[in-house]
Amino acid sequence: MIQPPDQDRPARLATDGTCSGTGGQASGTGRPMQTRRAEQLGWLLGWAGGYLWILALALVFLVRGQLAVGLSGLALAALGYGAVVQGRPWRAPRTRYWRLMLLPYLAMLAGVPWAIWGFGPEAAGQLNAWQALILLPVLSPIVSLGWRCWDR
Repeated sequence: MIQPPDQDRPARLATDGTCSGTGGQASGTGRPMQTRRAEQLGWLLGWAGGYLWILALALVFLVRGQLAVGLSGLALAALGYGAVVQGRPWRAPRTRYWRLMLLPYLAMLAGVPWAIWGFGPEAAGQLNAWQALILLPVLSPIVSLGWRCWDR
């Protein structure tokens, strides 16, 4: 039986939870990983777009005079994006994406109770459990990309 080249095989789970890889090349392209500028920008700018809602709400709260809520929202957005920058996949190319996305997702999801705190308990009374379904598309990259690595 003929075996396909190693770069076409699915990533194997090593004993430490990392991927065994392709030796520093972009998946199936033969190009070095350093030339993957569009993917790097996609990671950084995509997460930045995901945190825009927290930043926008923080500015709204600041304009409304809610300094504690507004400043804590700015701090939450900064901490979340700091986790994105710290967990760049090209810095740890054999680490699975789900590990790299864990802290940014936790910071983003922490924005939900923060926003409820900012709008007050009377606004939270209008929420119901079905509205949590909006989180499913947001969390879909963990399912679709979670077991992949940067070097695959």
